[in-house]
Amino acid sequence: MSFTIITVAFNAADVLPATLESVLQQDFPDVETILVDGTSWDRTSEVVARYRGEVDKIATSFDAGVFYAMNEAARMASNEYVLFMNAGDRFYARETLSAIWARREGDPDILYGDHLYADAGRTTLTRAADYGALRETLRKGAITKTWLSRLPAHQATFTRASLLKARGYDTAFEICADHAFLLRAFDRGATTQYIDETVSIYAGGGLSIRRHVRCRMEFCALYRRHSENPDAIDTFFYPGEVFPDGPPPFPPTSPMNGAIVSGVFAREADAAATGAEAAGPRLAWCAGEGFRLATPAGARAHTLVLEGHNPLPGQEIEVVHEGRTIGRQGLPAGAFSVPIALSRPLEPGSVVDCLPRHGHVLAEHDGGAPDGAGDGRYVSIALRRFRFEMVRRTGLPLLGPGETAFTTRSKASAKLLAHGWAGLEDTHVWSLAERAEIAFRAEEAAEALLLVVRSNPFLAEPQTMTVELNGTVLASRTLEGRGEVRVPVADAWRTGEVNELVLAVSAVAQPPEDPRTLGLALERMVVIAPAGTPTPTSTSGPAPTSGPAPEPEDAP
Repeated sequence: MSFTIITVAFNAADVLPATLESVLQQDFPDVETILVDGTSWDRTSEVVARYRGEVDKIATSFDAGVFYAMNEAARMASNEYVLFMNAGDRFYARETLSAIWARREGDPDILYGDHLYADAGRTTLTRAADYGALRETLRKGAITKTWLSRLPAHQATFTRASLLKARGYDTAFEICADHAFLLRAFDRGATTQYIDETVSIYAGGGLSIRRHVRCRMEFCALYRRHSENPDAIDTFFYPGEVFPDGPPPFPPTSPMNGAIVSGVFAREADAAATGAEAAGPRLAWCAGEGFRLATPAGARAHTLVLEGHNPLPGQEIEVVHEGRTIGRQGLPAGAFSVPIALSRPLEPGSVVDCLPRHGHVLAEHDGGAPDGAGDGRYVSIALRRFRFEMVRRTGLPLLGPGETAFTTRSKASAKLLAHGWAGLEDTHVWSLAERAEIAFRAEEAAEALLLVVRSNPFLAEPQTMTVELNGTVLASRTLEGRGEVRVPVADAWRTGEVNELVLAVSAVAQPPEDPRTLGLALERMVVIAPAGTPTPTSTSGPAPTSGPAPEPEDAP
């Protein structure tokens, strides 16, 4: 293992010597040092000349921004890992690199630790956190000031040189290109390791502090791009601020939650909104003929979530892809937030048509909906926000022989419900589409699955259930009330790997006074081990008793 330490300086004659001394005093045997001067006009050139015999490589870069200079310097690196210790910052101790080397595990692409933040005579220890957990928080839009403080600083981050050379920093960002690089690298599969060591002393008062307005806008633009909830990111960076076109001046969507293709008007004032709604995104009328959305890049989508206001009783949204209906959902009158489970996952960038059952002409203000009195537009619903929920194959639970009860007493069972399901209820969980999926990693071999299911009591005709495992159809059964279905898994079961179990039904129905469209009710699932293998006793809740088909409960 070897390190390249790069120092970029611009008009930094007073602070550059301390930085270089901390680099040169490292006790690790294999360290390459690179110094880049961004065409300074103070005495920086004199300091560079003084260290010419001690620094391995020296270069001059024209002043096109610090990240341009960092990209140029990274191309000069010869060793395995690169760390940028720019002028004014310094290593915490002379043993820092040795400590990082000793604690590296495996072959991570990015190593990072903690740093001390020094400003106005005060020094504060800032600890980083697991990057996977940080990324998941951003995906959900649940960022906080504490979350921001736990992000790795570039002065404490060691990046594989080949990764930096291949991708580099995005110089469109003047302030947060290092954060953009980490997000992009992680999302494309780069591996990371957090090491509980203080790496550097980070000097405050830098570019991000001096250019606060630009800094806030850049970070907001970056993080909303990588979040499924861009409205939450906007609210964090611009709390309570009012902009002419709604808070703040960014598009209503992000690459992670999808895109509006057509049929949605501009956001408008919402006179009836109060509290959190008033502080959140404004409503936008959707065309009465329907509106068109595109799924996000990066993963397949299994559910469309719509939130907004519906002024019309009996409203329903039908989701159509390539001429085929893949989802249908009734909407309650007034404010709503509903998931529409899709009968099959959609590939990234797929375009869907959302077709309302009813529309009306805007002749006067609709209570709770945006203004638009008398303008004659033919509209359907008013949309506040939407998102596509994605098929994820990371962090799947292990499943071995034994019973799983899908009830509120066994909340862990919800982790198996990949898509197409409602929330857990007291004795069962409802599927919400013609196809609903369970996903898991198989801990051990299996001979068969036993499914305890109930048909939808609101269907006039018998309901057929088809069971698929990893793309192989295992069985098809007619459901009448409550019953047990035993399905041999044969060679379709993948021990030690991801398994995708699909329960498909021939028909779905909407109960009275319930906006959900329901398929079947799943009570429990038993993984049956091969003959001679002991089966663990169930700990997932009591087995359900026999009785009439369950009435749907309110969605949690």
